[in-house]
Amino acid sequence: MKGLIAGWPLDVGGVLLVAGFSEAPAGGTVLDLSAYDSGPAFRLLPGTCGASLEFRSLTLLMPPLPPEAIAAAPNSVLAHLIVARGGGTEAAGEERGDGDGGGGVSEVSVLLSNVTLLVAGETELYSFMSRLCEPTSWRHRDAAQLRVLGGVVMYGNDTMQLAPPAPPAVLLRTNVTSRSASAAPWACSATAVSGAVELRATAAELLAVTSGTVLLSLTGNIDFGGTLSAFAVDYNAVLELSDLLLLGLPYARNVSDARDLMAVWLHPVRFL
Repeated sequence: MKGLIAGWPLDVGGVLLVAGFSEAPAGGTVLDLSAYDSGPAFRLLPGTCGASLEFRSLTLLMPPLPPEAIAAAPNSVLAHLIVARGGGTEAAGEERGDGDGGGGVSEVSVLLSNVTLLVAGETELYSFMSRLCEPTSWRHRDAAQLRVLGGVVMYGNDTMQLAPPAPPAVLLRTNVTSRSASAAPWACSATAVSGAVELRATAAELLAVTSGTVLLSLTGNIDFGGTLSAFAVDYNAVLELSDLLLLGLPYARNVSDARDLMAVWLHPVRFL
């Protein structure tokens, strides 16, 4: 059987569970996939029995990606490693047979639980985090679902895209970071906050260590208590408020600048 040999994917028909050793030393059980830089490591074959692949309690060493793959869609650190028969990348020199069935993508599933994905380098991590934290496509989630803190993308219960026709992989308590010790400033930070005090403190803390976007999702109503200019924004910075209802917006008490004559919604924001 050809499997887990660089250049040949492991064909998965039925159910395959790859789990870490329960008594592994500090750092857990490591599955080294770093040699799969030119083709997938696992290929799901729907067939008549379906195909289910699960990784549990493992650290996966990911292969380096060529520059063109870093910017490819979908934004995923798994799409090049796990493919489904009928779409995605085939291993070099691998021929498709006719006996693997014609099952649909609904018969394929991928699950990662308590897994750490270590990408090969800072370039891959920076690109992944930057694209993940794009404000126009970010889905504001509960804090337990997806956070990006300290150079680590933390999936509590979320999904990661795979190459079509495979459905997204489900990630439970799974982290993505780099093999090297990532240091600030990081490309992105994202979390959830509740309350004005936490919003102020978290924003200040994350802005100080993030070179790119900071995304804060509100878990409840925020009351600034009538504060004038609740946000102070540099002219070279961007503040985006999305899907919010703003109440109690004050006018400036004194008109000392042309900006004080602007519409009421702008007064909570002070430009430096």
